[in-house]
Amino acid sequence: MLLIYSPCVIACLIIQRPALTTQFDLAHLFALIHFSKRVFEVLFVHIYKSKTDLETAISISSTYTITTVLDLLVVRGIPNYVYSDTVTRCGIFLFIVGELINLYHHVLLRNMRTKGQNAKGYSLPKGGLFNFVLAPHYFSEQITFLGLILVSQNIVSVTLRLFPFIYLSSRAAETRAWYNLNLEDAQDKAELVKRKNLIPFIW
Repeated sequence: MLLIYSPCVIACLIIQRPALTTQFDLAHLFALIHFSKRVFEVLFVHIYKSKTDLETAISISSTYTITTVLDLLVVRGIPNYVYSDTVTRCGIFLFIVGELINLYHHVLLRNMRTKGQNAKGYSLPKGGLFNFVLAPHYFSEQITFLGLILVSQNIVSVTLRLFPFIYLSSRAAETRAWYNLNLEDAQDKAELVKRKNLIPFIW
């Protein structure tokens, strides 16, 4: 998983050192924070029960890196006076909220796995938004990327940032399919029917 996120961190560091004076600096800093957080989680938070094949990892990594670099290059070419302060503040808020919710649910998953709750087979995660959806960590990451879109404020960035929404929505659907095949407990199976895939009360 390091292969997926590390290139984005390296690319952000190559583009420019972190600063905070222009809209580009803000978009750049947020991209660096997001992918650095993901690297940190890979190293110290996540407990993986399966491996991502090399071809898939390279494909995802390349897409994340290319879209991030292109987004930053577009933002750097836009005059600072064009940006809306209100939209920027909304983007900052969504970015922070998304990152915090994402980290919280990743920690919940880690705690569940380290406590051996799956010793007798697989079970549904519980707590937080896991009580409502199967993949709140994907949903919160989409909130983060929505924040990045609002900070970038241009149609090219919207197009480039569609990838995480499509990819993570697909992953959420795959998560349900996986649970349908692997859950053994009758209570978990009943709970699975009640939960949405990604967005609480909607889908």
